[in-house]
Order: sequence, then structure tokens, then C-alpha cells
Amino acid sequence: MNKSLKEIYVAVANNNIVYANTCLNRFVKGMKLYIPDMDSRNTLKKKLDESGVAYYNNKVGTPYAIYYYKNSEYRGIKNV
Repeated sequence: MNKSLKEIYVAVANNNIVYANTCLNRFVKGMKLYIPDMDSRNTLKKKLDESGVAYYNNKVGTPYAIYYYKNSEYRGIKNV
């Protein structure tokens, strides 16, 4: 990750990255295509803050692992 990226949310299924986004709201909206009964943004955020990973199954039974990575080198956007 470069220093201007604060965090990223990643969904993994069958050892492959299925979906990723840097915005939690957009991530949850995008994941609703894969897991229609996925938790709300606030519930997912709580799970990720507690353990860094959340697990879900879609209706077909495919397991998904949701990971949250925070960039320790984040510097933000500097005004020039």
C-alpha cells in the first residue's frame, strides 16, 4: 500500500480475492451482490475492530472471509 491509502477491506473466497474497496460503505454495498444477507456497515465494523476478520456464507454455501487492513504508514494527503 502506498502512504496515501488509509485502509482497505478485502473479501476472500476459495483462496482468491473476490472484492476489495477502500471505503467501508461502498464495500458493504458491493458485497451485497455476493452475500445478500450480509451485516450492516456498523455490525461489520464492530466485528472487524474486534478481531480483524469476519466470516460469512452466501446462500450457495461459499465461505467468505472479510479482512480489514490498516496502513501503518498512512500520511494522508498533504496540501501543497
